[in-house]
Amino acid sequence: MTALEASPDPEGVFDALASESKLLTLEDRHALDRLVVANTARDDELRDAVTLALLPGLGEEARAIAERYDPLQLYAATEVLSLLLRRGAEVDNRPSVRGITLRSDGSAATRGRIVPASAVAAEVARFTGLWTRKGDVLLPSSDAVDLSRWLFHAARDQRHLLRHFRVAAPFWRMGLVSRDTVSLVPLAASERIDEPFQRWRPSRRERFEVFCVARRAKEDRWTVATFDVAALETAQRCAALVASLRESEAALAFFGDVKIARHAHTIGTPAAVSTLGSLAEEAAECRPTYVGAFRSVTFTADSVYLTGAKGSLRAEAERVAFPAA
Repeated sequence: MTALEASPDPEGVFDALASESKLLTLEDRHALDRLVVANTARDDELRDAVTLALLPGLGEEARAIAERYDPLQLYAATEVLSLLLRRGAEVDNRPSVRGITLRSDGSAATRGRIVPASAVAAEVARFTGLWTRKGDVLLPSSDAVDLSRWLFHAARDQRHLLRHFRVAAPFWRMGLVSRDTVSLVPLAASERIDEPFQRWRPSRRERFEVFCVARRAKEDRWTVATFDVAALETAQRCAALVASLRESEAALAFFGDVKIARHAHTIGTPAAVSTLGSLAEEAAECRPTYVGAFRSVTFTADSVYLTGAKGSLRAEAERVAFPAA
C-alpha cells in the first residue's frame, strides 16, 4: 500500500498491484478504492491515446475486435500483459528476443516458461472487471478471453503496444518470423516510453529497407553481407538462406537502414561471399548488394555499430527473432 500511495497514477497502480502476491485486507481494499477513483482528466487522456493513436494504426481484424470494448479496457489490457510478461522475464539491455513470445491463442512464453491463455485472460479480467459468475466462483468472461487474444493481433500491428517490450521487426513473407507468434524485445527503463499517446503515435520508421547478415570469422574479423529487402520479399531463393540462419548460431540477421548499404563500403574492406562460411552458397544465391570485412559488429536496442579499418558506422537495426520450433 505504501507503493500504491506513492504512485497514484494509472501506471504506478498497475505496477504495484502486479507485484502484490498476498491478499489485501478489507482496510487495504478500501484504501485501494480511494486510490483508483476515476480521474476524469487522466481517463480522457487515455481514451484519446487509444482512439487517436492506437486504433488508427491497427489492422482491420484488430480494429474490429477493439470496437467492442471501452478504450480504457483496451489500455488496461495492454498494461496487464506488459506487466505479466515483465514478471516472468529478465528485462535488461541485451537485444536478444529469443524466448519471449506472444501466441495467437492468447498464451505467452517467457524465458522458456509458458503462460497459459487462461492466466492471461484472468489477469485481463482482474483489471477490466470482465468476469462471469459460475456458482460462487468468478471466472474470466468470454469478453476477457477475446480481449486477451486481441493483444496478439494488436501487437502485430503496433510494435510499441506494450510499455515494457517492443515487438521485433516482423517479416512474414521472407519467413523470418512465424505468423502465429510475436517475438518481444525487453526494454530497459531508459528505453521505455510510459506515455501511451507518445508510444503509439506513428514513428518515423516502421520498416527497415536493408536485410543484413553478419558472421564472426575470428575474434576481430566479421563478414557482413547486405541485401535489398524489396528483392528478397518476392524471391523464393531466400528461403534456403533463412533456413540456414535458423540453424546457425554464429550468424546474426538484422534489418538496417539504407545507410548500411550506402556507406558500409567506405569503412569496411571488400570481402568474398565465401567468407560467410556455411552461409556462403545461400547468400550468393540471394545476390548481396555488398560484402565486406569488419573488425566488430555491436548491437544496441535499436542500432548496429560497424567498425572497420577506415572508421565506424552507426545505423538503425534490429536483430531478427527466430521463434523456437
